[in-house]
Amino acid sequence: MTANTQTGLTLYAMDGDFTEAGPADPVLGAVLRRARNHADLTLRDVERQVGIASAHLSQIERGGIRRPDAALLMELAHLYGLDFQLIAQWAGYLDEEAGRHASGELIGLVLRMFAGLDPGGQSAAISYLQELRLGHGRE
Repeated sequence: MTANTQTGLTLYAMDGDFTEAGPADPVLGAVLRRARNHADLTLRDVERQVGIASAHLSQIERGGIRRPDAALLMELAHLYGLDFQLIAQWAGYLDEEAGRHASGELIGLVLRMFAGLDPGGQSAAISYLQELRLGHGRE
C-alpha cells in the first residue's frame, strides 16, 4: 500500500495503482472535515474567515446538511485548497458529464455572478439556463 500526498490529502492505493473512485462518491461532510483538519483550522477559524456559523459548518461536516449552498462550498473549497468542481459534483450540483466540460474557474465566476443577483434575477437566470440546456436559447 502506498500513499499519494500530491493533493494535500492522503490517498491510499494497492501496489501503487491510484485509480479513480468507483460509483460511490465520498461523503461530502467527511471530505470537508478532513480538509479543514489538514489546513489546521478549527470550526471557529473557518467561521471567522468565511462568515458562516460554526454550528452550520459542523452540521455540514456531520452530514446533517448534505447539499450546502453552492456559494458556501465555493468559499470552503477555496479556503481548503480543494477542487470546487469536484466538491460541487459530490454535493449534487454537477453531474459527472457536466463536470468534464466546465473549468473550475468558469463555474466559480458563474456562481459569484449568480450570488450577486436578487431573487428575481436568480429565478430569471435559472429559467434562461434551463432553456439553453433544452436547446431553446434566446436569440
